[in-house]
Amino acid sequence: MVRFSSFLVILFSLIAMSAVLSAESLVTELDPPVVFVGDETVLNIQLPDAVSPESLSIEPADDQAGKVLVGEFSHDIETNRLLVPVRPLTSEVTSLLPFTVTVRSEGTEDLLFQTQELPVIVNPPDLPEEAAREYTPYMAAPFNWARATLITGATGVSLATLAFLLLLLIRRLRSKDTTEAPASPPINPVTELAAALDDLKTLGRFRAQGTEAHCTLLSFVLRRYLERTCQMPAIELSDDEVVDRIEREELNNPSLTTLSRVFHDMSLAKFARANMTEDQIRRQVDLAVVFVNAERERMATQQQRKEAS
Repeated sequence: MVRFSSFLVILFSLIAMSAVLSAESLVTELDPPVVFVGDETVLNIQLPDAVSPESLSIEPADDQAGKVLVGEFSHDIETNRLLVPVRPLTSEVTSLLPFTVTVRSEGTEDLLFQTQELPVIVNPPDLPEEAAREYTPYMAAPFNWARATLITGATGVSLATLAFLLLLLIRRLRSKDTTEAPASPPINPVTELAAALDDLKTLGRFRAQGTEAHCTLLSFVLRRYLERTCQMPAIELSDDEVVDRIEREELNNPSLTTLSRVFHDMSLAKFARANMTEDQIRRQVDLAVVFVNAERERMATQQQRKEAS
């Protein structure tokens, strides 16, 4: 009786082995073939066209039990392909041994298939291999609408503040042009420029807007002065064009060299998109004041020569 039982066990084992060995090999692809421990790769298994499964089961090779974790697979009916997520749990896995695919259909016997053995490179992650089951691949953070809205709002407020300050300065300059006494002579360009520079010194709010606001306001008052004294369309020209025109006029007016330095420094700051410190901004205004004082001395000398002649 014992011999008969042993015979039955051996017989059933041979039948099971023959079923596995006779299982048809399926065309299988792996994407991606290089992963980290705990990261996910996908087995792309092509089922035969004649197979229309009602239910499927997929099991890894016994030698890789505990080393490979199989996720929930999906079946594409149109292409008759199985997409099986596989997660290697150790860097010792160098290939995915054949998986057993069991296809069950009503009224027919179960069909057994095997996938092809596929090489895989499993790189160890920074965390211990024991924590591979808790390891999740990096996922990009979702777009932060609140942060984007905050940045957009702050930018809008800054631009509105800059426009307000520029409008305030323009109105100040225009109010000095339209004096109530029509018989009074027009404001001297040097006096107008000196008053505008005094406003820039006392108007501390523009510093909060950074280099761009400083360069815009200072450039405007200097360009207005050049238009009134050198007959050049300075407001319509770029910084480099203004510097070129100033260098042409330097032979007749050496004090323009100081003004050329101011435009050159502002152009470099805007080109590098670097914010000036408060001391650097103050030095720019002080340099423009040096130019104003030189212009006053030049005009006073010219006036004395006219009176002497």
